[in-house]
Amino acid sequence: MPHFFLRRAFSFALLLLPGVFAISLPAATALPVQLVNQPPVEVTMESFLDQVPPGGFAPVLVTLRNRTNSPQTFHLAYEHRSSRFGRSGATFSTSGSATFSVGPGERTQTYVYIPVLSNESYADISLRLIGPGIRDGATRIANSQNWNSKSIFIGIGEQTNTTYGGQIEQELDAIISSSRSQNFRGARIAPAAAPDDWRAYAAFTSVWLSAVEWNTLPPGSQAAIAEWIGLGGKLYLLHDTAEQRAAFHLPGAQLNEDGSFATLGLGSIHLLILSAKSIEKPAQLIARTISKDTALSVLIQDDPNGSTGNAYNHGWGLQKLVPSFSRNVGLLSIFMLAFAIVIGPVNFFLLAPSKRRYRILWTTPAIAIATSLLLFGIILLSDGTGGHGARLTLGCLLPEQKRLALTQEQISRTGLLLGSSFDFPATAQILPIEIADTGSGTKDATRTATGWSGDWFGSRASQAQLLQTLHTVHGGIRVSLPADGRPGQALAGFEYPLAELYIIAPDGETFYHAQRLAPGVSVPLTEKSRKDFEKWLKPQQDLAGRILREKISSAVHPGQFFALAAKPGAIAIPTLESVNWEHDIVLLTGPVQFSSAQ
Repeated sequence: MPHFFLRRAFSFALLLLPGVFAISLPAATALPVQLVNQPPVEVTMESFLDQVPPGGFAPVLVTLRNRTNSPQTFHLAYEHRSSRFGRSGATFSTSGSATFSVGPGERTQTYVYIPVLSNESYADISLRLIGPGIRDGATRIANSQNWNSKSIFIGIGEQTNTTYGGQIEQELDAIISSSRSQNFRGARIAPAAAPDDWRAYAAFTSVWLSAVEWNTLPPGSQAAIAEWIGLGGKLYLLHDTAEQRAAFHLPGAQLNEDGSFATLGLGSIHLLILSAKSIEKPAQLIARTISKDTALSVLIQDDPNGSTGNAYNHGWGLQKLVPSFSRNVGLLSIFMLAFAIVIGPVNFFLLAPSKRRYRILWTTPAIAIATSLLLFGIILLSDGTGGHGARLTLGCLLPEQKRLALTQEQISRTGLLLGSSFDFPATAQILPIEIADTGSGTKDATRTATGWSGDWFGSRASQAQLLQTLHTVHGGIRVSLPADGRPGQALAGFEYPLAELYIIAPDGETFYHAQRLAPGVSVPLTEKSRKDFEKWLKPQQDLAGRILREKISSAVHPGQFFALAAKPGAIAIPTLESVNWEHDIVLLTGPVQFSSAQ
């Protein structure tokens, strides 16, 4: 299976042919499906990525054409088992399925986004397509890379790969020589075949495209990448001239003065000019930039030997609100000793003595059942049912896209669970966060039609997750300011009521404050100091783990608002209903629309 980076054996050839020999990587990998002779259907499957990514999703495009006069139904099942999750070495096994109905004479194309929770092994994704005309639909997406704790996975455009691919490989080869623990891989993106869903890009640490490639992307693909950027993605666009760079436009992107950098939501767009006159060789710049990035799949794991790990086990504010699950070893020891005495000597000498030994046939199971019921009662009284937890959600408004990009960190401690299944949006991502109580062993998770089932939540356990998705919203925060500089009024144009609001004025030095904002109702603003704002924001930053803390910090700039939602449960991404989120905070941010008051 071809790879993004060439092996060291080719480095000498690359030195002889700089810029000519490009990395050979298919934009999509065909997954073989064997059909019967003269099949009544046409079937193809393609993987957007040529290998299993270190996290995120593995998009598979299923194309079906029904050549019969009756509707046909197909069923796709998938399974992926990943191991060595951080320090604990836990194994995550994920499975799921999708069903396709194709009408008479119809042709359909559907992407199936296979969740990849963690991937530090050579485990493949196994797929099996069943339906009329299919003789053997078993296939797989190979994982030819053993991902490590510093894995970086990038997306690179076809043209960019052709122009710089071999040279980037040389530069990265030099970096890897001095830092053996780093690991680089990627996938080539064909603009015409780029998916129109942000989940297709969730696995990438960054995406690199030329200006021409960006401009030839279909509108749906551009919108999907914009949503991915809004969630925190990094897009690098390579231009030949300053004039070409000045022509860049993406709705909602806020460019800096020289036009070399733009922010969109919680992510960034880097507009680079790469030419023969550049001070730094283009391949050096790209390789150096790639090597500094940190993948999301790295941050959620506790890596005892890495500088980027331990993001959630040391000083995570939410974890302090939900103490680790402690087991009463002393009480359990006494209980087991009492059980041994009752089922042994008491049972043999008192309940079933030698003359009535036959009683042991019913006293032993009776004691076992009574002990189980007693233990169940003790657990129920001490831990209760369901669970309690804390979650912090950061929502970034993307007004031009009419989207709210949500990133949520949560931790919970459960008692006795009567069920562990929960509804979960199909367009959302959930990843395990490793904490001290993660534990080893296999954790099975099944993606159902409406949500998840399996080991995301276990009885009498602690667990933590990182979640991401996008909500559709209309409107934003509008602020009218009088010409004389007095505080004006703010209006929340979306459907969520706000408990408290801070506005950073365009000058970056003036701050405004308001409380209790109902949708569509203007409220007066009062002027505040930077110190007031920082004091207000600090408790949320202290609760956040590294991922959210960095996203909150990156959003603090002129023209931005920050607000606490009055009803966090209406915005937060839901998981297990029996968990009571005793600490539930939703912090909203985004650009402000300013206007002058008459």
